[in-house]
Amino acid sequence: MLTKDNVPVTIDAILRYKIIDERANDALLNVENFNEMIKQVSQTTLRNNIGSSLFQEMLSKREEINYNIKSVVSKESFN
Repeated sequence: MLTKDNVPVTIDAILRYKIIDERANDALLNVENFNEMIKQVSQTTLRNNIGSSLFQEMLSKREEINYNIKSVVSKESFN
């Protein structure tokens, strides 16, 4: 992955999620492979956030990046 200022970075990430009861049918019946969908959305969102941030910004705004990724994944999983 490259930052906006072309600094190569390697990122290890862990994604934890919980399917709530009232949305379980949607997750299991309306999406062919829910786990893969969540993984793809998370990776794409992480790449977009890193690619649009300068290296120093990425280091200093880690919590903001985490929040952005969490909100996009949450929004996408409800669609």
